Amino acid sequence: MNIDEELTIADMIEDDSIVNFDTYTSIINAQKNFMKTASTRERMIYKLSIIDGLTQGEIAEIMNVTQAHISRTLTKIKSKLKESV
Repeated sequence: MNIDEELTIADMIEDDSIVNFDTYTSIINAQKNFMKTASTRERMIYKLSIIDGLTQGEIAEIMNVTQAHISRTLTKIKSKLKESV
């Protein structure tokens, strides 16, 4: 993942060539489960990145951490979501 590359729903699925209703349902369920179990910091980073569309640099500035920290956290989030799909 590049420095300011955003995590997308397509990143959460292994084969993005054909996405069907069951795949979207799995992704939504994975997101719901993640939001229930994630730390407050992870939820905030997820929201700022996925929902608000901010870059890693912008999120880092808001949260007063390094961009590298945001990158590692998004990688961790992406891994958790992929495991759940």
